[in-house]
Amino acid sequence: MKNVFFIFMLSTLVSLQTVSAQEKPATSPAPVPVLQDPLMLSKEQQTPYREIIKRYATLMGELRRSVLTPEEKKQKKIILLSQREAEVKSMLSPEQFEIYQKQEADRQAKQLNLRKPPVKMQ
Repeated sequence: MKNVFFIFMLSTLVSLQTVSAQEKPATSPAPVPVLQDPLMLSKEQQTPYREIIKRYATLMGELRRSVLTPEEKKQKKIILLSQREAEVKSMLSPEQFEIYQKQEADRQAKQLNLRKPPVKMQ
């Protein structure tokens, strides 16, 4: 009796799946999002660019975790950002560098908008 009930339930599930599969229109799988490269880096530029960005990201992380005073951190950050910009500028074309600068300005503006305003104590 248990076997008959089990077979009945299994066949019901299979038939329900078949009906629901027939009701759905045949669609292609969702396209995989492709990361856009607004800088349009050549294959020769991609690796050095990524290395520069990773290296400075690591340095900025170390700077955030350092025991320097906030003023010292701010000065060091300015130095690191200008060094990174100089390295990136040396490997990009003028058009690519313009796009890079626009991306950086947009990123910094977005970061400023994400910061919460200080809480006013009364």
